[in-house]
Amino acid sequence: MGILTRSAKQAAMLSAVLSALVAGIVYLLGYPEFSRGLLIGMLAGVGFFYIMWRQLKQTMALEDVKEAVAELKSGWVERTLYTAVVCLGAYFAPGVDFAGVLIGLLALHGVVVIWGVIALSKGGSQK
Repeated sequence: MGILTRSAKQAAMLSAVLSALVAGIVYLLGYPEFSRGLLIGMLAGVGFFYIMWRQLKQTMALEDVKEAVAELKSGWVERTLYTAVVCLGAYFAPGVDFAGVLIGLLALHGVVVIWGVIALSKGGSQK
């Protein structure tokens, strides 16, 4: 679990730096509403993965396999509600571009998938 935790922290730091860089560039190009939407979406993506990480840690602590499977199957409801609340809040927020929020939410997913592939490929080659 140590390698996974370290990789998750590195992915979070990388996505934070990339988020700030991309949002800053978009802001300087003259799209402040889109930039705000990107930042809100990326921060919401971090919250989404925190919820997922917490659910994963709780599941790993369970000893009963059936209980762990039930916990994993029910975790999607909390994550979906979180995403829906963020999207609804951003949709009605003045001065925030909703498309930027959606792109920000999905961008972090892409970064995490790419980072996971890199981490697994490095971990698999060290036998």
